[in-house]
Amino acid sequence: MGRWGYALPALFCLLRVPSHLALVFNSFSNRTMPSRMSSCEAVPRLPDILAPNLQVLFVGINPGMRSATVGHHYAGHGNRFWALLYESGLITEPLSWSDDHRVVEWGLGLTNLVTRVTRGVAGLTTNDLETGRRRLLQVLGCWQPQAVALVGITVARQFLDQRGPVPLGRAAQNFDGRPVFVLPNPSGRNAHYHYNEMLRAFRLVATKAMR
Repeated sequence: MGRWGYALPALFCLLRVPSHLALVFNSFSNRTMPSRMSSCEAVPRLPDILAPNLQVLFVGINPGMRSATVGHHYAGHGNRFWALLYESGLITEPLSWSDDHRVVEWGLGLTNLVTRVTRGVAGLTTNDLETGRRRLLQVLGCWQPQAVALVGITVARQFLDQRGPVPLGRAAQNFDGRPVFVLPNPSGRNAHYHYNEMLRAFRLVATKAMR
């Protein structure tokens, strides 16, 4: 993704423009893929989906190869994020990854802790995580969502600076007086939680964070 994919959303955050305009400028990022890619660096970075007055900002760990390739969030094969949003009541009609820009219609936003694309979490470095946490704090301070939902235990540990077990649900820590929720990673490769456990965690966000 070109540099304007990050500069323009930040600029419009500061100007506090209407959400539909913020989305238009988020979409300026380059989503075109080369026919052959030799490394993850050849994949465009995935733009955030942000707008003023968000009720919940969902924070993933970092874009996977498929999401970056198609230019949409939570696009991995078998990813249950979109089904969980709908079944939990966070959105009122079913969406797929190709509709990710529409989440702002329900006061939701999407970002990641780390912007760099990797084939898996193992590809992230300590510097990636530390830099990502600083960037995320800037995003939160700028857009000021009413609640933060950390999608995955790895994200939660880094954001909350917690090294022990991290339970699902509302975290003991707030961010600037705003509630923080810990959600399971909805990737199809996550075998640690059954779908019903994931759904309970997403429903908690829907009941506690949505007005």
